Amino acid sequence: MDIIESPDGIRYSKSAYEAGRAEAREALSRGVLALQRREPNDPWRGDFVEILSRDYQIAYHISTGCIVSDRGIGRDRGFNEVMETAIESRFGIEVFKTAERKARQQFEERFPQ
Repeated sequence: MDIIESPDGIRYSKSAYEAGRAEAREALSRGVLALQRREPNDPWRGDFVEILSRDYQIAYHISTGCIVSDRGIGRDRGFNEVMETAIESRFGIEVFKTAERKARQQFEERFPQ
């Protein structure tokens, strides 16, 4: 069977995972940095996407919809594992924390509580 479960209990398609990894390697060979996410839309998420694009030239694609397939999860997981490694190698392991911190600060400056 093609569906496997990660140690953290996430089920995904192994073939889609491998396809995502191959897709990421191909994008990297063209000089493209990108992430594919399925996550909540935090109020500062737009700022985060802007910072990744502006400061690091990383495209950030948010998948939406109420149905998440094992294939979609597998593809995103494989793609992001390869990309995150490449991005952290280029910009340092704190790159995502730094961008998130900047995004929250930028958002809070525009919308003080």
